[in-house]
Amino acid sequence: MRKNISLGLSLMFCFGVLFISLFSFGCTNPNPINNSTNNGTNGTVNNSTNANFTPIGSEENVLLMIYDPRMPASTQQELISAMNNVAKELKIKAEPRCMDYNIIKTGQPSDASEICRNQNEEEFEDTLNFIQNHPVTSSFFMYNDGKAISIMPSQVNIKFAHNICDSLTGTKPDSCNSIPKVPVIDAILIDNSSYNSTGFLSQMDSYGLPISLKTSEDIGSDIEKYKLDYLPAIVIIGDSVTDQDQKGLCEMMVSGGLMTKSGNDYVIYPSSDNQEYLGQKYDSVDMDVYVVSYCPYGRQMENAVLPVKKLLGDKLNLTIKFISAMHGQKEAEENLRQYCIQESQKDKFWDYLTCFNGGTDAETCLNSTGINTTMVDACMANTTQQTIAADAASKRIYSSPTTYLQGQKYDKMPRTPEQIKEIVCERLNDDDGLCDTDLSSGASTVPSGHCG
Repeated sequence: MRKNISLGLSLMFCFGVLFISLFSFGCTNPNPINNSTNNGTNGTVNNSTNANFTPIGSEENVLLMIYDPRMPASTQQELISAMNNVAKELKIKAEPRCMDYNIIKTGQPSDASEICRNQNEEEFEDTLNFIQNHPVTSSFFMYNDGKAISIMPSQVNIKFAHNICDSLTGTKPDSCNSIPKVPVIDAILIDNSSYNSTGFLSQMDSYGLPISLKTSEDIGSDIEKYKLDYLPAIVIIGDSVTDQDQKGLCEMMVSGGLMTKSGNDYVIYPSSDNQEYLGQKYDSVDMDVYVVSYCPYGRQMENAVLPVKKLLGDKLNLTIKFISAMHGQKEAEENLRQYCIQESQKDKFWDYLTCFNGGTDAETCLNSTGINTTMVDACMANTTQQTIAADAASKRIYSSPTTYLQGQKYDKMPRTPEQIKEIVCERLNDDDGLCDTDLSSGASTVPSGHCG
């Protein structure tokens, strides 16, 4: 049976898959980057804490990377490593700059400004002044032809270098003339409908994974060979991925739930209106919904999945998980409270969530649902924001809501109880006939969106 569902690649996978959006960053507690200096002759990375810095705009074709000091350490290290690698490739200077992303997003400073000033006040003021007069939309940019040019990063170093050279409108580094082509990888499209792969191929090319795509000649055999769970499917032939950056990117996408492995090959299930589930049936289905507690879209998803949880009970192993707070201290505190209620009294959590999402304050909801607040307070006192967001950070999840089903990211999860029930029930051994219950009444009409 085919369902109008969508499991596919997310266009926003933080830096792990290339796009750094200054307007989607969710901040954590301070953890300043270690700005090591690369003084090699092929590309020089200046130390951000050096008082003798060069003001931005005084020299062209210096790659600038701005980072918020509250970023997860792993993200900081990916950014600095990418900067170092592409600077060496192009034999150009590169420099990290500490910046408060809240200023870029809202115009208002946060605690990150103080952290940056403590590292190097003069440099921070130089960066702030430049960005306020030269808007940028990426963590990476260059001053070229009298203006700031935003650069789309890539974990594939050769692709990153091409992005830099292709973006510059003025004088380009001489090394732009000798960059090798990004290696093309081989893949097979396995589909029994009429999937249009044009958008998918363009997206993968932007990531640094250009694909030569062939169509399967034996769909049934390939379904068995690659142990596919869905159609359409695109299988990247592992032996064709010889570039180490490309291989690392594929492995990162596997760890983030955007690909799966089949032997040495990589399987992607692209978004399609004619997707068909072929996979295993389970006695219970695992669903993780990543949110922040004051995001209206996260609440929309929670409100849509709660009736499904009530219907299926233990057959739906639902967990609400949290990413870094985006809406101030009140959200950070509520994220922590909800985490602790789940940890200590999960049987009462669903009633609390229904109450809280209905617009009632936390204290009233705690009292009306009979939650042991002593247990919750003890948990909150001994649990950090980093702890509750660690799972999301490890998967590079920065958007609320984000949904995982059976350990795999489920892109574009619908937000009505009936549609969610159908998706869950496709995977469920439903001996009790619970899936025959219609949950279509009272479906949400709020447009779907995301925070972050």
